[in-house]
Amino acid sequence: LKLLLQSQREGLNDPEVHATLAQLLFQKEPDQAVSHARIALKQPKLSIEPRLNALFALSSHHQSRQQPELALGYLDELIRLRRSASDWELRALCLLQKRDLPATIKALETAIGIDPNLLLARNLLAQLYEDQRQFELANTQKQIIRRLTQFLQQN
Repeated sequence: LKLLLQSQREGLNDPEVHATLAQLLFQKEPDQAVSHARIALKQPKLSIEPRLNALFALSSHHQSRQQPELALGYLDELIRLRRSASDWELRALCLLQKRDLPATIKALETAIGIDPNLLLARNLLAQLYEDQRQFELANTQKQIIRRLTQFLQQN
């Protein structure tokens, strides 16, 4: 991180450096991370992995700031580029912020389809099924959660 920041201060304006800085700074300095991600995405020659990191940083940032529309714009591109359960979970959280429950449920189902071991996604899905009065689907999720929890505790 120190070397990348120093090289940037010394004039290196490489989109992949900006994308890497966005990823490294995301937890501690989210505003700086967002700035680096935006700079990186402006470069048409940005390779795929740094592009994915920058898109995820920006979508996560906007979702955490209760700006689901902005986050969904980045997530749409991210989802077109890769198949990741965490992207679909984040999409579900954005859709939930917008109060679009049917789309939230679909996004959670997609996330679970990619990674069936997602306990948080399954918990939210069970809750949403109950809210929609789909009790059989909610109970199925709860049973799966219990089995997954037991399995994880044993291993």
